[in-house]
Amino acid sequence: MDNQILIDNEPFQPRLFDFLQTQWSTAGDEAIVIDNTVVVSTILNITKCDKPVTVSFRSRSGVGGPSTKKANIAGEKQFDRMFVLGDRVGSTAIIFTKTAAQSATILKYGEVGIGSIVAVIEPEFNGSYFIRDNGNPIIDTRFALRPADSAFPPSLPLSLEPDAHPGYKMFRLQGQRLIIHGAAIESKTCAGSLCDRQQGTKVGCGCLVAQPELGWVLGVRINSIGSGVSFTTPGELYYSWVLTKTFIEPASLALLSGESDNITIRRQIRATINEITDLINDHGGWNIVGWYKPGTTNQDGDTIPVPIKVLHPSSVVPACEPGVYIHLLFNIPPPPPPAAIRVNQPRQVIIPKSQGPPQ
Repeated sequence: MDNQILIDNEPFQPRLFDFLQTQWSTAGDEAIVIDNTVVVSTILNITKCDKPVTVSFRSRSGVGGPSTKKANIAGEKQFDRMFVLGDRVGSTAIIFTKTAAQSATILKYGEVGIGSIVAVIEPEFNGSYFIRDNGNPIIDTRFALRPADSAFPPSLPLSLEPDAHPGYKMFRLQGQRLIIHGAAIESKTCAGSLCDRQQGTKVGCGCLVAQPELGWVLGVRINSIGSGVSFTTPGELYYSWVLTKTFIEPASLALLSGESDNITIRRQIRATINEITDLINDHGGWNIVGWYKPGTTNQDGDTIPVPIKVLHPSSVVPACEPGVYIHLLFNIPPPPPPAAIRVNQPRQVIIPKSQGPPQ
């Protein structure tokens, strides 16, 4: 029962596959039976596709029999949203939705978002790849991404060495000791939970419905103690609503929004972050999941891979229970209700009616 997970709060014992195994559906002479299959994965990123996306696909002939692979064809297609997923063994795959209605079906369960562990039910490799033939496989599913009650999977090795394979790569680190510094409270353009307030205006937000209010969120720099790995690039901050709630009471954030430039409050928040970070470091550390893309450079007409320079965390969460640190959260007591103002009423003087002159 080691593979058992909970879906809809019910035990589910599926035939588990990783995203590379889903390609069997088009790779062999026999069609794979996908009934009751599932891939437990982390949502690494969700973006709205404002521009056409380049994909590579294989032309096939025959139905139900051996596949006849023809030349790979690359072209641009317009999609609604792109979901980047990473499974337990580190394989990555992408789901493209064609319409907003299809995106709404995939995101039927509103509690999922960037960094969530979900069950991808009955995924099928559709014969296409993101970017080119050796990029990320593109999969389809007819079901919504469902929250999966699953323990954090073991760490995956993170290598920053040059990588010749294109597309999204996944990293997953368990029990990391971190330095979290440079904190600042800023306003993003979306207050939704799906995007975790990570994306702002730089890329299309994946939320289905834009939130009318501004999404205040904490931005920080993150470094790993000992390994020297930086999870933020110079001059950039990592924004996350989930991480914000690890340090600040959500009700206090609204009160802090008008004091984002207050030096005294900033120092107090950073002191709280340091105290909580040190406590979590001593109680199991931090679990981090994210993605990166291998880079290349052109030398004398040849494309040469270069070392990985930019990491994109999808989720940075404590490995311990909230009870370890929740009593330290930065909290501003709400202002007291205005006192009742007592207005002195003019004194009423009753003058008795005249009885007339004495007799």
